[in-house]
Amino acid sequence: MDEIDAQLAELSKNYPLVSHTNAGRLFSSVRRMKAEKEMHIPIARRTGFVISTKSGKRANAMTEQEWEPFYDSMCTELKRDYPDLHEQLFSAALPRGSKGAMKIFKELIEAVPMLLVYLFVTTCFFVGLINIMMYLDVKLG
Repeated sequence: MDEIDAQLAELSKNYPLVSHTNAGRLFSSVRRMKAEKEMHIPIARRTGFVISTKSGKRANAMTEQEWEPFYDSMCTELKRDYPDLHEQLFSAALPRGSKGAMKIFKELIEAVPMLLVYLFVTTCFFVGLINIMMYLDVKLG
């Protein structure tokens, strides 16, 4: 097995192609094409799963000059029709399965008011406890 075959086997395992829904099909195709491009897989060895309606060619039968605009148009379609999926794929480079940086930031911002309430209640509890202890010390002492 040569290096390209090993890389293709890894792609099939980590980036399986899904043909069940338009969202799944488009997302998995763009995800796979992005990974193939980043791994510098020769176009002829890339997946032929996606076929251009304009040229009728499979992605792996295209030239570099045909492949790049085709890939870009698929990325644009994913961003337009399924922005959450696009963000998941093209957001900051995080390990697979982790949340995008913006989603983590939004969750933190949403959690701040609850954190402030918790700190306020905790502070009130301890201030009240100190006052009670001081009162008992004055009263009994």
